Amino acid sequence: MDVWSQYFREIPCAITLVPAKDYASKEGMIEINLIALKSGALRRKQVIETGIPSSACYGPCVRAGELVFPSGMMAVGQDGLVPRADYALDFDALSLSGQVQGDLLLSYAESICKAVNVPMQNVVRAQYFVTDIRDFSGIAGVWSARYGKRPQPFSGVQVPAPLPPTGAAVIAADFWIYAA
Repeated sequence: MDVWSQYFREIPCAITLVPAKDYASKEGMIEINLIALKSGALRRKQVIETGIPSSACYGPCVRAGELVFPSGMMAVGQDGLVPRADYALDFDALSLSGQVQGDLLLSYAESICKAVNVPMQNVVRAQYFVTDIRDFSGIAGVWSARYGKRPQPFSGVQVPAPLPPTGAAVIAADFWIYAA
């Protein structure tokens, strides 16, 4: 972010940081994926206020034309803590971490959709980074409980632990929302 700010201080950017080990290349330390508007584009970027605690996301939620890109979100409540982290560890075979953290992350996604006045069915991509891929079943269960049989546009990637907040098992990253 320091380098980004050095060159593009006035340009808001939705970002996601994910721990990786030997990702793509042993020599690589960082991967940068970019979706950008070209100079002169009719679409404009704007930062969307979502009401999500700043400690729960890596940066702003950015709308570029009809697409909304929230920065990576973590299951961190208003108090700065991962909800029920100790309790979830006691029931790891039930994917309770995935359930509890997935529930909060989907609440955050709903807040973003509400802020741009679209339903959750407009989520076109939901990429989850989990420290144990078994926790994804908890996330999928929460999705089903909330939205029934509506398809979940997801991918799940297992990443090395630990994640930044103590007790975190999931980072919801790369939610893309169509907001035409």
